[in-house]
Amino acid sequence: MDPETKTGQAKPFYEAVITIADLDPVKNKANLVEAHYYLAYLYFNQKDKAKALEHIDKVLGFEPENKNAQNLKKLIEKLV
Repeated sequence: MDPETKTGQAKPFYEAVITIADLDPVKNKANLVEAHYYLAYLYFNQKDKAKALEHIDKVLGFEPENKNAQNLKKLIEKLV
């Protein structure tokens, strides 16, 4: 539906995943990582630095060694 993560069509679904998965973040780590990464990338594409950083920091909280998340954070930090 949104392979380039530009339209945000999946946004409400990922937000719902976060709401539900937050009830047991240890069990739902993979779902939370995917949902927060999607939202971080979406907000990055929309040039919303604050929201993008909020979500990428959550990904890195779960997976500090995640190279894709580390690289995306560097790109987000370059946003004006």
